Amino acid sequence: PAYQRDVCHIGAYQYGNRYWKDYMTSFEELMQKFGGRPHWGKEFTPDTEKISASFPEFEKFRKLKNKLDPTGVFNNSLTQRLFG
Repeated sequence: PAYQRDVCHIGAYQYGNRYWKDYMTSFEELMQKFGGRPHWGKEFTPDTEKISASFPEFEKFRKLKNKLDPTGVFNNSLTQRLFG
């Protein structure tokens, strides 16, 4: 999230699962208005199109990731959703 710019990290946390999706979606929409990028170690909801638009080197990273892990050994639900 800090690539080629100064950043301030702001986190949103919630205990339990009650209203989690609504809460996170609202937080993410607010942060996107200010050019926010999600932290890769946290859960987030934007799809590949939104994420790739906010990370300047997304396509280069995707190609490298798929070259170094062609069978998806290190995939999880997030990387599978974003990188296929």
